[in-house]
Amino acid sequence: MMAQDDVEVEDGINEATAHMRARRFSEARQLLVRLVDADPSNPQPLLMLAIATERCGDTANASALLDRFLAAQPNVVSAWLLKGDWAVRDKDGGAATFAYGRAFALERHQPDLPREIHQRLADAHQWVVNAQEQRTDAIVQELADAGFDVRSAPKRFRQSLDYVSGKANIYVQRPTTYYFPGLPQIAFFEREDFDWAAGLEAQTDAIEAEFRALAADPAALAPHITSDSHTPADGHGGMADNAGWSTLQLWKEGQPDAALAAKCPQTFAALNALPLPYFSRRNPSAPAVMFSVLKAGSRIPAHTGSANVRLICHLPLVTPPKCELRVGNEVRTWERGKLLIFDDTIEHEARNDSGEDRVVLIFDVWRPDISEAEREAITALFRRREGTAS
Repeated sequence: MMAQDDVEVEDGINEATAHMRARRFSEARQLLVRLVDADPSNPQPLLMLAIATERCGDTANASALLDRFLAAQPNVVSAWLLKGDWAVRDKDGGAATFAYGRAFALERHQPDLPREIHQRLADAHQWVVNAQEQRTDAIVQELADAGFDVRSAPKRFRQSLDYVSGKANIYVQRPTTYYFPGLPQIAFFEREDFDWAAGLEAQTDAIEAEFRALAADPAALAPHITSDSHTPADGHGGMADNAGWSTLQLWKEGQPDAALAAKCPQTFAALNALPLPYFSRRNPSAPAVMFSVLKAGSRIPAHTGSANVRLICHLPLVTPPKCELRVGNEVRTWERGKLLIFDDTIEHEARNDSGEDRVVLIFDVWRPDISEAEREAITALFRRREGTAS
């Protein structure tokens, strides 16, 4: 049973809502002031009061009330959208971009938002894109007026303008376990720069056939992340025990699975010709080799990998449309038989918005800029930590 005070607050909120719907903003404001004064710790009437105050034309006090609400309730997406909308109204582009950015960040962890909020988020995203394009165009024009043609400038300089304008965020390596200093911050590496890539890509048909034979057993695939005493069921952005991202591990604890090797010999033969990083058996397991299935309509939330001394490689086997991989600021799509090679310690996420499952072979290789001496030292470090040094 609700306490009498709670009943009175609920009745007051319902009455204020009726006033708002009838556009009686002054009456709503007066009622909400009384509710907030009676219980300053209750956030619901505070947000409504901010909106009613803005509708009455008192924008300064409305903004102060909204900031007060956000200080108490910083994870409310609709409130950050409202703050962004009001900043747009006030022609404060910087404040609008910041507020919308907070809303976008919260959206990643709140997948069940109402459709109306998703539409407002889409509108806000389009505003941010347009504002960034306008800033970029203004910078380019200013440089042109000074006699400098951006189109002929070096690629890295042109990319830097995206950071100046706010069009791009700054993403750097953030490994969760091991950081090796001095490595270039590169999101995607080009497949043409690896002499082993073409040979592996030529095996796509055979590798896909072996995957399909294994996947015919419904029990072969399992959620990539499972909950345990260290990983709660709602951990990893809701991916723990989530069959939307399922894998079949070909290597376990850094070693090939002999039983699976017998079932897909061509896949293992192709992999054994690669510079796999045999440096760790756990946390991180290296090499990590698996068939990965991202089911139709599923997403892998933004995250970073464990060690920046290796690169993650995807050999696409089944590639429906509307599938994307974002690493840092760059988004690429999977094309069957064409490797994607990237640094997974830079924030990345994947999505499959199609009606079919996406399948890739995932494996890791040493970064080419890690020398042989450095590889030996890294391996010795991890083997010593695991008590397996020889």
